[in-house]
Amino acid sequence: MPLKALVIILLGLAGISCAAPEVRETAPAPLQDAGWIDALARAVGDRRVLQLGESGHGMAETYKIKTDIVRRMHQRHGFDVLAVEGGLAECWVTAQNLQAWSAEQSMRACFWGAWSSEEAEELFEYLRSAAASRRPLRLVGFDNSPTSMAFMQWLESNPGMPPALLAAERDFIRLFNVSPDEDEPMAPVQARAVANYRQAYAALEDPGLRMIVADRLATLDFDPENFSLEVFERTREQRMAANLLQHIADNPGSKVMVWAHNAHVAHAYSAFVGGVERQGEFVKRALGDQGYTVGIYPLAGRGYAWFINQEYELRAPRAGSLESQLARLPGNPVFLDLLGADARAQPWTRQQIVSFEWGLNEQVIVPVQMYDGLLLIREVTPITRSLD
Repeated sequence: MPLKALVIILLGLAGISCAAPEVRETAPAPLQDAGWIDALARAVGDRRVLQLGESGHGMAETYKIKTDIVRRMHQRHGFDVLAVEGGLAECWVTAQNLQAWSAEQSMRACFWGAWSSEEAEELFEYLRSAAASRRPLRLVGFDNSPTSMAFMQWLESNPGMPPALLAAERDFIRLFNVSPDEDEPMAPVQARAVANYRQAYAALEDPGLRMIVADRLATLDFDPENFSLEVFERTREQRMAANLLQHIADNPGSKVMVWAHNAHVAHAYSAFVGGVERQGEFVKRALGDQGYTVGIYPLAGRGYAWFINQEYELRAPRAGSLESQLARLPGNPVFLDLLGADARAQPWTRQQIVSFEWGLNEQVIVPVQMYDGLLLIREVTPITRSLD
């Protein structure tokens, strides 16, 4: 199967097969700053890493809340690196151009298209303003999959780079964009890219470029005759974890925030949902108690799913589900520290309970084994896709 198709399948694993429902003209519940974000900061304490998940891409309020957390933790609590589920190489280029580029251009280069929206653009507006401050918020990506053509375009505009690096990158991009009329088999393209990356690596001194090339080589380490979705998925999760841990190691005096999907940051996703081990499982074993992971869920409303290009209605959570249990607590959003006393008074946090990925797909989890904290948004609306 073409690599491009495998990437599409992987990113759409939580696929939605419903028809587009009627738009419901209701306003979301107002977000309240009732101390929840300070409670989150207290729960994180002096830990080095804060991972922020999300149940599904395409919910406006989720992006706004995550951006609020990023802003607060950067300004008041010493976090100075933001690692996002965006291309390692593409976000590297973006980070160098935060002040020169518009927020929209930075977002499109670094983020997956699944996030492209006016709400996600607000994050890059903040990164752009912080880049000009005395204490910037450093942007890094950790995904091994390319999120744009930004790195190849950067190589094309920098003739001082080894020619083998641009040749390798062009072949790498071809592997992720196989066209129906592709004549050349993928095995020779892969072999040529590997040879050129190895040649270029020997000539590189910049640690960021060396990390990118090492990641490209690790991504290409597969048998093209026996390639499968599982192979790609396993490689992607391992590489995302390796890249994230490398960023953390390369910034020993820094505190790092992580922006990704719940499935990537959860501590035990494969144990409850199945499939290959996920990034969060590798990271949890490596960091232990130095990390704090927040699973973010919506209660009601509407979202947008990029892989079907339509809005959809969230399912009403059944009685006793994770969402309905959190909804019994005060506030909007609702934050619950699973390591604190409030959670110990909630037996359901230590029991198997139904939760809803993307607000649709039922998953049975044990909350305290998956996350360190939970955040519930009472009502969400679709992201604003006016940037397409």
